[in-house]
Amino acid sequence: MHDIAKLAGVSHGTVSNVINQKGNVSIEKIRLVEEAARQLGYNKNAQAQKLRKDSVKHVAVIMPDLTKETYHQFYTTLIQLLEERNYDSSLHLSKNVPEKEQECIQQAMSNRPELIVAFSCLSAPQEAYKVNTNVLFMNHPFVDPQPNQAVVSFDYAAIASLFAEKLLSRGYKSAVYFAESENTPVEHAFFAALQNLLETQGVALSNFSYDSRLSGSGAIEIASHEPAFDVMITSDTERAVKLKRIHEMMSRQLPPIMTFAPSEVIPSLDIPRFELDYRKMARRVLDVLAGDGLGESQMIPANGFRNLDYPVPDLSTEKEITLATIVSPTSDILSVLAPLLYKATGIKLKIVALPHEELYGMLSSAHTVPFDLIRMDMVWLSRLEKELCIPLGPRMDELSGAIRSFLPEIRHVYCPSPDEQYTLPFDPSIQMLFYRKDLFENTTIRRMFYEMTHEQLAVPSSFAEYNKIAAFFTQSLNPNSPTKFGTTMTYGSASVAACDFLPRVKERAEEVYPAAENMDLLSPAFSESLQEYLETKTYSDPQISYWWGDSLEAFAHGKSAMTIVFINHASKIINNRFSGVLNRVGTAPTPGETPLLGGGCIGISKQSKHVDWCMEFLNWIYSSEIANLITLLGGLSPCASVFENEEILELYPWLRGIERHFKTGWRRKPLGPSLDMNENRFERILGMAVRNAALGIMSIPDALSAAQQQYERELSHLN
Repeated sequence: MHDIAKLAGVSHGTVSNVINQKGNVSIEKIRLVEEAARQLGYNKNAQAQKLRKDSVKHVAVIMPDLTKETYHQFYTTLIQLLEERNYDSSLHLSKNVPEKEQECIQQAMSNRPELIVAFSCLSAPQEAYKVNTNVLFMNHPFVDPQPNQAVVSFDYAAIASLFAEKLLSRGYKSAVYFAESENTPVEHAFFAALQNLLETQGVALSNFSYDSRLSGSGAIEIASHEPAFDVMITSDTERAVKLKRIHEMMSRQLPPIMTFAPSEVIPSLDIPRFELDYRKMARRVLDVLAGDGLGESQMIPANGFRNLDYPVPDLSTEKEITLATIVSPTSDILSVLAPLLYKATGIKLKIVALPHEELYGMLSSAHTVPFDLIRMDMVWLSRLEKELCIPLGPRMDELSGAIRSFLPEIRHVYCPSPDEQYTLPFDPSIQMLFYRKDLFENTTIRRMFYEMTHEQLAVPSSFAEYNKIAAFFTQSLNPNSPTKFGTTMTYGSASVAACDFLPRVKERAEEVYPAAENMDLLSPAFSESLQEYLETKTYSDPQISYWWGDSLEAFAHGKSAMTIVFINHASKIINNRFSGVLNRVGTAPTPGETPLLGGGCIGISKQSKHVDWCMEFLNWIYSSEIANLITLLGGLSPCASVFENEEILELYPWLRGIERHFKTGWRRKPLGPSLDMNENRFERILGMAVRNAALGIMSIPDALSAAQQQYERELSHLN
């Protein structure tokens, strides 16, 4: 640091402040220090930096290896969760060798961890882990934890009971368990419990224990066994695959296989799996870090069997239904999943996907709608749902399970009165702020912002702050900006322009939609918001975005520092083909926390002659398996299971805690009186005014005045 200070011509303290990323150094001096450090080949010593801190947020992880998919799933999930909370971590591999595990404990303690997370191979590890920190034993059903210890494990006695029930129901008389050493706590717990249950029913259970490196030999021994086993159970899918390959090589008939496997939204379909959610197990680590569960043992329920019993659909009748929908990520995915619907129900799904305006025009003008199911935009509901869809109330019992599966905050917004329900949420969405987290946390950029504005750079909580930050990140105004534009705007059509604009009005006006006859588009709430909106336009790409995906794609390519879009289009952020900002994105509520609800709802057409098949379809798309699959592939489902699935939340982190956003979301609700104009028409009138002003066709007063006159003409016509 002395050498850097000398070369840079600054004080030792200045170098220290720059290295420790303190924001009290000018841009000029930051650049001098960074250049001197580069010339001298200076690199920070991360371990030394940690030792300087008063409190080290560190978690040590001890596990056998990372090659087994269960351990890999647990570890990758845990690391992401820890990084989100600014925890450091270290990994120590024991290879399931007791002596090696003892060494791992000593290595882990050298990092002064706040917590040790251990998959221990020791039968009684409490003594070995008598250390001066908290310890969490994972998947160890035999530990009686001390006050500074905790246990999180799957309930292997209950799991063995489920296996026994399945084996006995199929009449098997001999079974083999192919796993790690039978002395490993988990393997011993499961095998002993299963053996006890089967022996009383006359079923023989053999144990073939092989280290992972020798599992090929174990597969050969099992395939050569005489007589052949009726069924084979493996502790992981790698062993199951080896059994299949060896049987093929030896031209032996393959007995049924059941395997333990980590929970996956898209599983292997050829081997029946008993799924254990190791991502959910990793999340329990956060509870222990918070001080919950110390001195206790917690059991995690298992997901259970998958791909074991396929439903046999009735194929005696040709069944086909047609779904009309706008073109969207969810509709694209549903067309891919249609074969799964046929496999489960025998129903063929025909999808008619049209652009937003084209579908609305068709639905609002046609006397006969030749569809079985209709996906409507949320803003169309008060105008079309009762006119086009059957009431679901009389058959609500058949859909009660589906409705209970919805995230409560979504159910509250989209299903306020189940008895008067005509549609159900199909792909609910809400606006959210996406921003370049790497830029907002960069010390140099933060100092640059302070020198320009005399304020600290932070995620904007109001649209006034949003504009100030967008200006800073626009190169035409700030040549040193790392992005060309501060933000994006979506106003290519009247309908999207209104959605882009309305949250600003809501920030100023508690009630955006008064009684229809009292609507005043010339009020300050609208005029000042439009003035602010046009200011935002100067900080965005002049190329017009016609749809939310366009704005999102521009942000994903690194053109802008911020964007506000509906979340059902956000999968492009994590798609390497589109994204130049992968792993560098933060999310937050929209400025003012006034996000607009979006997405669509689905109803059964009054013209449908296949209502029963439509009901089958609805229950199918709201099953947790299909809901999770739709969301993982880039769509969105209203089901709560989606927002509890760690695989999905790791991929789309903005869905974590989505309840907060839906609680503040809004959209005009039907007011009841016949004079009320439908929301879609109002948003088109307002959106046209926004577009006319944004494109410079009309001044703000003229644009809003024209919109007010159009609104009053339509209201007068309704009279």
